Amino acid sequence: MKSKSRRQEERVAKIIGGRRNLCSGALREKGDAQSKDTLVSCKRTDKKQITIKLKDIKEIYGQALRNGREPILQIEIGGFEVWGRMIKK
Repeated sequence: MKSKSRRQEERVAKIIGGRRNLCSGALREKGDAQSKDTLVSCKRTDKKQITIKLKDIKEIYGQALRNGREPILQIEIGGFEVWGRMIKK
């Protein structure tokens, strides 16, 4: 049975018209799903809160820009789905 995180990553990859990254970005490629234009980091929880670390945001942001892609953060929490563009101030 696939984990909820893996199903999330596969669904996101389908939505953006791309593919799920192997090992969820643990290898050379960061991010969980990517297309020609975007690199998405997926986070999810069944709890009432989620922690997003600045280190994770910087990693996905940097990797996306180095590869000419738009960095996106996608979160699933409490029955909601949140998609956010990463923009450095």
